[in-house]
Amino acid sequence: MITNRDFHHNPISLKSTMSEATQRVNEAAASLGWEMKPTPKSVDFSKCKKCGLCKDGCPTGAKWTSLEFIDEAVENGADLMTETTVTHVLQKNDSVQGVSAIYKGEPITFKGKHVILSAGGLGTPIILQNSGIIDAGKGLAGDVFQTTCGFTDDIGMQGEIILATSLEQVLEERALFTAPYMYNPFLVKRDMDGGFPEKFGKLQEAKMFLEARSIDTKHLIAMTTKIRDEMNGVVHNNGSISKQLTKRDKAKLEEAHVINKEILTAAGAKPETIFTGIFESGHPCCTAAIGKIVDEHQETRIKNLFVSDASVFPSPLGMPPILTIVGLSKRLSNYLLV
Repeated sequence: MITNRDFHHNPISLKSTMSEATQRVNEAAASLGWEMKPTPKSVDFSKCKKCGLCKDGCPTGAKWTSLEFIDEAVENGADLMTETTVTHVLQKNDSVQGVSAIYKGEPITFKGKHVILSAGGLGTPIILQNSGIIDAGKGLAGDVFQTTCGFTDDIGMQGEIILATSLEQVLEERALFTAPYMYNPFLVKRDMDGGFPEKFGKLQEAKMFLEARSIDTKHLIAMTTKIRDEMNGVVHNNGSISKQLTKRDKAKLEEAHVINKEILTAAGAKPETIFTGIFESGHPCCTAAIGKIVDEHQETRIKNLFVSDASVFPSPLGMPPILTIVGLSKRLSNYLLV
């Protein structure tokens, strides 16, 4: 069960963190017949300083993270091993016996009758492959997103909570998670250039940083949209990834761009300045999917080896996955305690 102790959602407080730019976007959407609603946030607004660093790591501790669960576990006697990389699980007669890992450059083993892998949509399938479950890693999706940006004469998105509001109606009707967004100047420069150069060393990075300083982000507003991209990617055993956007994926992102451009224009962005960013992805998932790699109890074919992270999603969400991941983990913990 997820309680108020775990998450904080106060739409009134959330509204107080919105800048003039986000409020302008909300009003623009309303003028076009859409309602921007507060996005549920895992935030203690009494600690929020409106610094705009949400996605880079909250410096005030206002944003909830799953590290709180780790702290609680350690307080109750769990051992936390840092600088440790799990390579594969140990097994005997198709039953898990523990894990093999590298600790500070040296091999080490941990014995256990139950093992839960939570290395994420990219890390978990590699461990599973190394453990003999070779089909893991297929079906990679990532909630691909693209941002539409434009320059105004008077406002810009700064000093506010990221993705403060979203178009719930568009999510329900078109499976598009659309919300106001912000970038730092370096990433704006990247998008204006169409991505990073093929050869991107320290010199190129420094050059882009210097050039980014001339971008007037104080007058930049943006909308981003996540989609449920098709599950056609692969995580290979060497850690490399193969993933291509399909015609359907690109069509959904273009559909989102049309909506975003219309809202930004209504909010004051000059049409001739509007551009789209590169394709991005923030939620790798579906690489050890329920019904394929794990069963309904999140158990693999290796007895007592479970998986609990976004890799078990049977399909991508197309929106922030935090509640789903926590919900699955709490569900699994209840199952193991029975």
